Amino acid sequence: MSDKEPTKQEALEAEALAKALDGDGTGHELAGDALETAALLRASHDSGELSAERENAVLQKILAEARNSGQKDPIAWLRWLIPAGGLAAAAVVGIVFASGILSPFSPASLPKPDITLLKAQSEAARGDPASISVLRTGMQTYRRSMYASLSEHYSG
Repeated sequence: MSDKEPTKQEALEAEALAKALDGDGTGHELAGDALETAALLRASHDSGELSAERENAVLQKILAEARNSGQKDPIAWLRWLIPAGGLAAAAVVGIVFASGILSPFSPASLPKPDITLLKAQSEAARGDPASISVLRTGMQTYRRSMYASLSEHYSG
């Protein structure tokens, strides 16, 4: 503390601080630190409890802000609707093409192998060396018929 007389500015700040400590709602001209100090001192004096009037005012302010917060952007839901619509469209396209509904080609029907080819394959699998030449001839015949069937189907 000093023994000098307070300046006019200091006297005004002291008066504003006293009003803020009394809780009359004035004292907005104080610096932020002084207001915070006044609020802490006032809260320590009355255990930090709000008066019923102040409690109601705070509640009304919170409710008003909550009501207004949902009205800031009325088309915010469109930001989610557009990507969701795109994903749904992509899913439909994928399902349509995977199911073959709009497939550009129908599957070709391949010729069935004859019984002599199947027997030759079975005997060759058992290790019979005599069946190898029969298998080779049967496979050549089957491949020619398969390629002819594919050519006929896909060339128009």
